[in-house]
Order: sequence, then structure tokens, then C-alpha cells
Amino acid sequence: MLAKIVVINSNGGALKVKGVAGVCLMLKWFCMLLMFGFATAFMVSYLDHIDIDAGTSGTLIGGFVWSCIGLLFAYIFQRSRPAKATIRFIGSSIVVVLALATGAAVLVGAIWVQPERDFIDAQLEGASCGKYTGNIQKGWEEICEEQRLRQLRSESPVLSK
Repeated sequence: MLAKIVVINSNGGALKVKGVAGVCLMLKWFCMLLMFGFATAFMVSYLDHIDIDAGTSGTLIGGFVWSCIGLLFAYIFQRSRPAKATIRFIGSSIVVVLALATGAAVLVGAIWVQPERDFIDAQLEGASCGKYTGNIQKGWEEICEEQRLRQLRSESPVLSK
């Protein structure tokens, strides 16, 4: 007996899809969702919003590739299509998912990551050189060195020329 899957269409009515075609339809959407998730995570790391190691990066790329393979099988098994149509569908799906993932990564950077970096940079402006305040943040060495050189220049007339 074939399983029934109910999908709500855009008119609000229920569209009943039977059998393997319904499972493949759901699998296609699931694979595209996974592709979007893996691609967005990779793009966020690629745009230097977060730091990840090579193993995690490889896992994200592998997850994207396996999701593409799942999408390909779901598309092929849904119904018989010519190879040209299959290549066109997979190619356009990958391009759309990558474009959406890039947009999402840019938004994550602009809305979430960049304000955090600005906040940290503002905290570094008043770095307490030589005193431990509980937080060690990147860039404090350069800031303290600049402050030390400015102090030396202001105290010594030879260095200020």
C-alpha cells in the first residue's frame, strides 16, 4: 500500500499526492533546506564572520554535496525526465540556493557579527595596558605599543621630531 502525503498548496487547499512521487517531493524540499543550511554556514565562515577549522569546513562542504546528490535522486525518482531537464533543474537549484545562502551570510554579518566586532573594537580603544581586566582580546598588543610610543614621544623632545 502506498503512503499518502498531503501538501497544502498556495490556495490553502489540500493537494493529495500519492506514493513515491509524494515522498520524492518532500525529499526534494528537505534536501534543498539542508543545502541552504550547509551553504549558509560555509558562507558565514568564508566571509570571515566566524572562525572554523578545516575539518568543520570540509564537513559543511560534504553536507552540501550529499544534499545535492539526495536532491538529484529525489528528482530522478519522482518521475522519468530527460537528462537535459535533470541537469537544468539541479544546476538552477544549486545556483538559487547558493545565491540565497550568500545573501543570508551577508545579512548575518551585517546584523549580528559586525556590531559585535564594533563593540569589541570600542572596548579595545581604552585597553588597560599592563593590567589584567578579566578579558584578553585580540589586538591589545598593538594598541598598548601605540600608547607607549605616544607617551615616549610626548615625554622626550628628541623622539617627537
